Amino acid sequence: MIILGIDPGTARTGYGVILKESSRLQLKDYGCIKTTINQPLRQRLQKIYQEVLGLISQYKPEVV
Repeated sequence: MIILGIDPGTARTGYGVILKESSRLQLKDYGCIKTTINQPLRQRLQKIYQEVLGLISQYKPEVV
């Protein structure tokens, strides 16, 4: 099972991708989606949305 964890925020949104096989956990990817404070909130949320969609498309998690 692939799990996508998200630590929400508008300036920085953290994420981690974990592979779970039986009782074994393996870190596949992690990172931070950064936006700048001088951008309008609408643009910041759009960037976060696009990046998260990309993660979902790439890893195809079963659980978020």
